[in-house]
Amino acid sequence: FGGKRSTRWFKRKYHRLVMAPEILYLASASPRRRELLGQIGVRFEPRPVTVDESRQPREAARDYVLRLARAKAETAWALVSRGVPAAVLAADTAVAVGDSILGKPRDRSEALAILEQLSARTHDVFTAVALRIDGGATALAKVVDCELRLSTLPVPLVGFAVDFAGNRGADETVVLPRQLLT
Repeated sequence: FGGKRSTRWFKRKYHRLVMAPEILYLASASPRRRELLGQIGVRFEPRPVTVDESRQPREAARDYVLRLARAKAETAWALVSRGVPAAVLAADTAVAVGDSILGKPRDRSEALAILEQLSARTHDVFTAVALRIDGGATALAKVVDCELRLSTLPVPLVGFAVDFAGNRGADETVVLPRQLLT
């Protein structure tokens, strides 16, 4: 900026954005998201919310996760905003194979079927993050994506991965050996 006058203008215009919130609310029940925030030393309070996760007709995976992350941030914001500087962080992730979005498996057999479907195929992972801050009219949001290709997964390894994830919690990450990513 250009000196004291510009700095004063910036602070007047954006003071609510640069004020540190007293608390960060995490609009998620995900143990993994809690773990990630804890690893970087962020203090937060979990505020899981439920939103309609139905996919709109012909909605692209990128638009789907963006809409859900924003909806979660706005829903949590409505519950926690009480005049105290605060922020709400929300996220949503989807795995897509072509035009299909893979849902969370309901049981072991669905988890096995999903991993077998991903075996030796390329798929996309989309994650949207939304941040609702005090003074902002809407949630700020960003989508990142990556394309992954798994090698052919041996059936015993697929079963092991599903059993391992089931023992750790349905929403936790299973790390497969790097050799399986091509």
